[in-house]
This record gives sequence, C-alpha cells and structure tokens, in this order.
Amino acid sequence: MADPEPAFHYLSNKTGSLWFRLKGEITLSRVLRKNRRPLIWVIVLAAVLVLAAAVLLWVFSHYVLLSGKLIPVDSAELNLSGKKVAVSKLLRLTGPELLNLENCGITADDYEALAAAFPGCDIRWSVPLSSGSFSNKSREITITALNDSDLPLFAFFELLEKCDAHGIPDWERLSQLEKLYPEVKFNWDVLINGRYYSSDAAEIALEGTVARSELEEKLPLFKALNEVSVEDGLLTVDDKLALTSGFPEISFRWNVEGFGMQLPNDTDSLDFSRNNGVDLDQLIYVAPLFPNVRSIDFTGCSYTDDEMLEVMKAFPEADVNWKMTIYGVEVSSLDEEIDLSGIEISDTSEIEDALKYLKNLKKVVMSDCGIDNEDMDALNRRHEDVRFVWTVYFGKKYFLRTDTDYFISSLFTGQAANPMDLNDETIEPLKYCTDMVALDVGHQMFTNADFCKDMKELRFFIGAGGRLRDISALANCKKLYYLELSFSPVHDLSPLLECKELRHLNICNCPTAESLDALAQMTWLERCFMSGGMCYDDKKDREYVSSDEFLPNTYKWLVGVNFYVAWRSDPSYFEMRDALHAYYMIRKPESMSEGQDG
Repeated sequence: MADPEPAFHYLSNKTGSLWFRLKGEITLSRVLRKNRRPLIWVIVLAAVLVLAAAVLLWVFSHYVLLSGKLIPVDSAELNLSGKKVAVSKLLRLTGPELLNLENCGITADDYEALAAAFPGCDIRWSVPLSSGSFSNKSREITITALNDSDLPLFAFFELLEKCDAHGIPDWERLSQLEKLYPEVKFNWDVLINGRYYSSDAAEIALEGTVARSELEEKLPLFKALNEVSVEDGLLTVDDKLALTSGFPEISFRWNVEGFGMQLPNDTDSLDFSRNNGVDLDQLIYVAPLFPNVRSIDFTGCSYTDDEMLEVMKAFPEADVNWKMTIYGVEVSSLDEEIDLSGIEISDTSEIEDALKYLKNLKKVVMSDCGIDNEDMDALNRRHEDVRFVWTVYFGKKYFLRTDTDYFISSLFTGQAANPMDLNDETIEPLKYCTDMVALDVGHQMFTNADFCKDMKELRFFIGAGGRLRDISALANCKKLYYLELSFSPVHDLSPLLECKELRHLNICNCPTAESLDALAQMTWLERCFMSGGMCYDDKKDREYVSSDEFLPNTYKWLVGVNFYVAWRSDPSYFEMRDALHAYYMIRKPESMSEGQDG
C-alpha cells in the first residue's frame, strides 16, 4: 500500500530558500522535526544580523568617520588640516574646543554653520579669496586680485592687521575695503603717468608730463600724502591753483611764474623793493600758490596805498611793507606805533582812514594836536585795536600822557612842592589815564575818586591826608592791591568788597566806625591798619575789632598814632614806591619786624 501524499512538500530552490506546499493533512510538527537543522541556521543568521546592527548603532553614536578614520564624537581638539571633510559629519561632534580645518575647502557658509553649532569652539579655517586662501588667524596677507565677492570675506579674518595689495589697480574696491575694515592697514600702488607710488607714501615727486585730471583722480587714493613735488612745465598756473584749492591738506612744491619773475612756492618772503615792474594783478591771482609767505617788501616803489591794500588782502598772513604819508609824516605800513604830536590836526579822518593799511599798529601818539580831551577820548573809543594817546593838562602845573602808568602829585617833574590844587574839577582829566597802575594823589582837595572809575589796572592808590570822602569808584578797580586812606574823611568802605585782590589797607584816623561790618567781610586782607579814635566809636567796638572774630587771619594795627614805620616796613610799601618810580622814605628792611597786634 502506498504512503499517503504528504500535506506539505518543501523544495529547495536554486538559492537555497525553503517553501512549502499544502498537500494533505499531515501535522506541522512532523515537518519541523524533519527540517530542524536548516531552521537553526536561520535563527543564527538573524541573531548575527541583530548583533551587527547593534554594534553599528553603538559605533555610529560614539564615532564619526572623517577622512577614513573613526573619530570620537566627543573629541575636544581635531587637526584635519589639508584633508577633505564633510561639514555634515563635523556637525555630529558634541562639543569640540578646537577645530583646525585649514586648507580643507571650507566655505563661508560651512564656517557659519559650524560657528553656530559650536559657539565656544576655536575654528581655524582658510578664507577663500579670489587670489588664494588664507588662514582666518592671519595677521598679514598679500593679495594679487580683488573681486566684489571678496569684500565680505575679510570679516572672517579675526586678527588681520595688514593687507598688501600692491599691483592691484582696482582703487575703487581697495578704497571701499579700507572703509569697511578701518582696523586693517591696506597698502596698494597708485599709478600716475606710468609710474607706481605706494598708497602710504607721505611724499612723492612727479616726473614727465602729467595731467591735472589724472592728479585729481589719483591723489585721493593716497592715505598719508602731505607733499607733492612737481617739475617745471608739467602744469599751468591754473592747474596749480585748482590743485592747491582742491587739496588743501597737501603741500605742493613747484615754481610759480607770471608776475615778472619765477619763484619757488615754498618761499617765506617776496622782495620787490625798488621794483615798479611787478604785475600786481598777476601776483594777486597767484597768491594762493605762496602759502608760506610772511613778508613782502615794496619799499622804494611807487604803488598806491589802495594797490598795496589789495596785495594785503591776497596775502592775509604776510606783512606787506611800503612807505606811506599821514599828515605829512612818512610812516611804514608795518609800524606798531606812530607819533603825530605837535601837528595841528582839525580832522581825524586821515588817520582813521589810514588804519586799514596799518595792520600792526598798536598806538598813535597825538599830543598837542589841537584836539580837546573829549574828542580824543571819542577817537580812542572808536578803535578798540589801536590806542590813541594824547597829553592831558590839569591843575596848575600837571600834564601827563594818557598812557602813563604812574603819577605822584607831590613829586611831579621832580619838585617837592605840593600846591594842593587838585579838586573835583581840576583832577577830572586824570580819568583819561586809564593805564594807571600806581597813583599817589594824597593831601589834595578832591572829595571823590570818580576819576579812577576806568583805571582797570590800578594796584596802588594813595589818597591819604586829603578830603577824599567817596571811594565808590574804586569798586571798578578789581586789581587794587595797596590802599592808603589814613587821615581822610572816608566813612563807607563797602565799595572795597568788590576788590578781592586788596591785601594792604590803611584807614588810620578815618571815620569808618559805621563800616566795621563791611570791613569784617574782607577776609582776604593781609594787613589792616586802623588805629585812631574815629575808626571805632566805643569800648565795645574796640573789643570787637581786637578779637579773633574780627579778621582772624589779618595783621591788625589798632593803637598808636605813629604807625608810619610799621606801615612802611612791609615789602608791599617798597613795591608801591617802585611802581611810582619814587625814593624810599625809610631804609628797606630785610623783613617786617615792627608793630604788634594792638
């Protein structure tokens, strides 16, 4: 009897795989028992594949394949210089601190991706410029070409200090590059008339034929140019004027011609003395080409004052010297002081018109010219830059030039006589002597000091022994240093509160009791002599002025009629006598020793 047909048939195909075909009702267990060996191999193979996948997964998570090598993804430093790398693989690193990718073909986009992924990493790479690749850590580079695409790439050079671009004629891009990166020193060549000049040159010398238009184009390309020398015949006068005006920061060196002679433009003086053949119009025209001229001599020439004035305007920094006549007196245009004294002058317009020619003039002396004090004062006030001086006559015998800085009435003209004729009316002309520094008008009859109101330089004033009562004008004398008012009926000292430079005050025997409060505020005083019963009214006042509360840091003389020796034994007294050009009334001591606090 034949065996029943099995439920399954299995066949092995050409590749060794198994398949089953249902044929009957035989159980699956039988088949498995019969085919146990092939199934074991299937299980083993599957296990191997799973293990291999696990191994690969672990390797992939801990390493990255770079340039044929497995590199741990947690590597702190990698030196891949000169090797081709895929940025996508580099991005698998977990936290590198240093990546050397120089000459690895890294692009700007690659670098930015890496920099964004690893913000704390020091990435070294080669910046790809059109003239070659350079390390982003370079301090100096040399380039031979420059394109628009290069301009933003310079931002990747972290340490760049200097870029040598000699031989690149693209000055527009180079200038733009320099503006974009001011911290980098860019050097290039400037081509002028077939010759190259370094862009950082401070001085250049031009040779051969050169066009003004080329210079106007090329000179701005220099970064530190301050001097340009040009040979004769290369440029016209108009060319030179245009360049001088267009480039005021550059000193040009060339000869200037066209006004009857030829001169180097760096000369500091022009001598045309006794030369009436100068073309003044042309000289004025080329004046900007002589920036260093400080003196021009036209003495001995016959040009008019107005013609010389035009030359002065063209050369504002120069002293233009010529001779001119004012009221019949020959003067130099450079005079600082002229004297017209003794000339009868009824109209001052001639001297006033002449002032525009006399740029150095400081003083005009016009004593005894027949002009009264009021008109001379008005003339002086009209011209702040020029001092007009004249002689004032006052009292019975006094006369002074208004620029006098000292006056002592008792010793005038060397005579000891004192007529005491200076009252409020006769002393008034003294007010025009506004340069006064030292003034001794003691023992006179005037009652106020109004004549001192404009004496801004007054330092020493003697008004003792007279009838002076009102000193309010002294408030204007801010430089007052030494004031002697003893035996005068002065009672109000408050104007002196404006005299902060006052150091020495003598009010002995002055009725100043009502001014003690004002006096107490003058803490800047070094000495205050105030002996005599009229300085304070009663015992209470005496106790107050004797106390440390009253002028605590001031030397005070409070008792004794004969205060003269103590007052005159201070260096300030001798300063005063020197300023008055007067003799000393006592021997000059080595130091002040007389006098004690009273």
